[in-house]
Amino acid sequence: MMTMMNVEERIRFLLRMAIRAEGAGERKIAVLFRRMAEDMHSGESAFLPRGPVLGVVAD
Repeated sequence: MMTMMNVEERIRFLLRMAIRAEGAGERKIAVLFRRMAEDMHSGESAFLPRGPVLGVVAD
């Protein structure tokens, strides 16, 4: 059974991923995750798709 994340859970997830990226030396990716969390917190990403969201970041 799959459960959906609410906005606060998604923000916490993004911040955890930012911390992991920083630990792995991936500063640019960490900045992207933090920016995504900030956008969600400020409500700028009001039109989020429903269900799981996967993304790939390439340099």
